Amino acid sequence: MKPLILFIAVLAFWSNAYAASFTNVPALADERLMRLADIHQDLSHLHDDCGTRGYLQIAARRLNEKWENTVKQAVYFTNTGVNAPVRGVVAQTLDLTDEIAMGHFLAGAFSNIVREPSRLSREDRRALDAFKALLGTLRGDYKFFHGGHENSFGEVSYAVVVDLVNAEVLVLQADRCR
Repeated sequence: MKPLILFIAVLAFWSNAYAASFTNVPALADERLMRLADIHQDLSHLHDDCGTRGYLQIAARRLNEKWENTVKQAVYFTNTGVNAPVRGVVAQTLDLTDEIAMGHFLAGAFSNIVREPSRLSREDRRALDAFKALLGTLRGDYKFFHGGHENSFGEVSYAVVVDLVNAEVLVLQADRCR
């Protein structure tokens, strides 16, 4: 009986563990993703220069794993450099053809200030328009996510683009400096 209980416990733990693992890469294969990261960096004043970005290559991933779990693990790896199970990270898939979903993605990548155009300069609005236009070119083999994570340092929001062809992930985080 004990081996059966141990086997069931291992299966329950195994099914909850995120199997994705990543490696950092110096640049992503898709130039459009690199341009998105550059615009994110240029608009760093919208997230108080505390935002981070990660250029990641998916090293391993279970075939049946949910993409939300892969994204959660990518965000955790960007912050810590550790391929380990993570809790407390929320991820939601987005369809960026919807204007509301695009707003969630932008707020995740930068901050909620992007939802108030009157607080943005003309240059910031142009850069955000270029960012949205680049996102509009990414169709088909890309998945988009946004979410958040709260820890002892405070709340962090993020936006993630997954390139399914190149097995690469771009993590854009917005963090308010404390």
